[in-house]
Amino acid sequence: MTSHQRDNKILPLVSVGIPTYSRRDGLRRTLECITSQTYENLQIIISDNNTPGDEIERVVNEFSRSDKRIEFYRQTENKGAIFNFNYVLEMARGEYFMWAADDDEWSNTFVECALDLLQKHNTSVMSFCNMTVLDRDCGKRFNYSNELSSPFLFRRLKAFLAMKEERIGKANLIYSLHRRKSLMEACALGYFIKGEYASDCVVILRLLLTGSVNITNQVLFRPSIHNTKLYDPDAYRDDHISISSFFSAALRGIIKERKKRKRYFAECRKLIKKGNLSCYQYMVLRLQLALREKKLILYHILRYPLLLAIQRLNIFPNRQVLLR
Repeated sequence: MTSHQRDNKILPLVSVGIPTYSRRDGLRRTLECITSQTYENLQIIISDNNTPGDEIERVVNEFSRSDKRIEFYRQTENKGAIFNFNYVLEMARGEYFMWAADDDEWSNTFVECALDLLQKHNTSVMSFCNMTVLDRDCGKRFNYSNELSSPFLFRRLKAFLAMKEERIGKANLIYSLHRRKSLMEACALGYFIKGEYASDCVVILRLLLTGSVNITNQVLFRPSIHNTKLYDPDAYRDDHISISSFFSAALRGIIKERKKRKRYFAECRKLIKKGNLSCYQYMVLRLQLALREKKLILYHILRYPLLLAIQRLNIFPNRQVLLR
């Protein structure tokens, strides 16, 4: 803790919510980062989504013996990731709140820097930082647009909508330090509660309607990226597939993804309609959304069959996918 913080008698409480499931080593790494934060007035909430066995509880006990800020909850059944994310938010008492995934890393000054920015800028609703990625060999740095910090609503929305959905930084803004009241209002969306596609991006968009994002130029966050593939694992029942069944599975996947994206863009259109925008600004953002939607669908049509083929190549030792 800095001398400036020690001189203050009353420090605002910051709640850190850690939803976890079956990631013992990742949770340990997360707790090492969070418990060593230079800003110490923390409420650390851990919710285990009913992991089989006691491995998660053992990790929590390892830290809670020496850190009384930790609160541990074990769910009696697995109700899904979105439930767990909402649960830790509901249990928070702090004026400020942040989610901490059980597989990411933070600098020990993350909370201190983010809170300092929020306290200096009353019109902002969240603070974040530029970042590098844990699972990329090049350690590439991702920088956010300065327009996200603009006091002008149109500029903020335009900058956010211009970010590609497949670019990791767009969704990772959800791991900012938030004003808890604003975040709870933004999360009171049926779309988010149901865990729809890109629901985190919809929450961020709603937050941007009410305030800006503070971005520190320091790299204080390193997310872990899991290479999830867009294929249907139940597409095949036999080891041998026909050309017709291959393309049938690809088409089903494309249609499924199209429906998810259609709902996502519909939610985005609803939100920007609520903004205090001129007719011209509203039409610009609508056009921006329309172009992004068409690009994503084309991207998926081209990519899905390829991913499906790669998955089948990984299954067969002889590397033959279409055998009849």
